[in-house]
Amino acid sequence: MKKLNLGQYDGQCVRVVVDNGNVFEGICVYRDKEYCECEYGRKEECLEMEDFIFFPRDIVSVESLEGNSGPYGRFTVPYSDLEMLTVEDGFGYIKEALESEESEHVVRLLNCIDEYLYIRREIPWRSRLPEALKRLLVSNKDPEVQATARKMLERFRRPVGSVRL
Repeated sequence: MKKLNLGQYDGQCVRVVVDNGNVFEGICVYRDKEYCECEYGRKEECLEMEDFIFFPRDIVSVESLEGNSGPYGRFTVPYSDLEMLTVEDGFGYIKEALESEESEHVVRLLNCIDEYLYIRREIPWRSRLPEALKRLLVSNKDPEVQATARKMLERFRRPVGSVRL
């Protein structure tokens, strides 16, 4: 297996493909062997992306997205397995991710939640989302986060069965 130089990706927006086929896109932090041994009990370096940890043996490929410029900014898709798995893990994870300092991650998570709600109307945490969106509007002043959260809140105010624009 080819030796990965994970340190070169510290603080960058990257695309990580892991051995189970999942694809994650986001801003990562490099962690050295000493940190990982102390925090995770594994004496090997890793990349962290939000709540996900990637060790070299699990990584199929890593690609920097820093030079990208397209409809999703630096990213290649509107959201990745990072956001989808966060949504599937439940409201506690969603709430924590909405508090991220990375506004790009927050917008991607909101887009994923919005699509998820459209596809699956009956989900256990649906009723808790409007309050979380209101808190997000107070805590995160990024214009794109604000616009996306307001759009989602407006949908909650519409009567059931109204047309989705």
